Amino acid sequence: MLTSIGLPAAQAETIRAFARAVRDGQIRFVGNVQAEDFMKGLCEIPGIGKWTAQYVAMRALGEPDALPTGDLGLVRSPGVGECAGVG
Repeated sequence: MLTSIGLPAAQAETIRAFARAVRDGQIRFVGNVQAEDFMKGLCEIPGIGKWTAQYVAMRALGEPDALPTGDLGLVRSPGVGECAGVG
C-alpha cells in the first residue's frame, strides 16, 4: 500500500517495522520512557539511524538533549554547532 503512493520499498518496510515495534511494545511513547533506551530501540529498526532516532526523541518525547547533532543544517548554522558541542 505504501509503495502504491510512491514511497520506495525500503522506506515502506521501515515504516512497517516501526509500526510493528510500536504495536508489540518495543517502542513506547508514554510512561517512564528513557530517551537513550528509546533511541537505541529505534536504531534497532532497519532503516532508522541515529539522526532519525534523535529527531523522533526530540519531537515525540520533548527530549532537549536529543538534538540531531549530525544534521548538517544545524552544524553549519552560526552559533548552533558550538552550542551543541559539534562542528
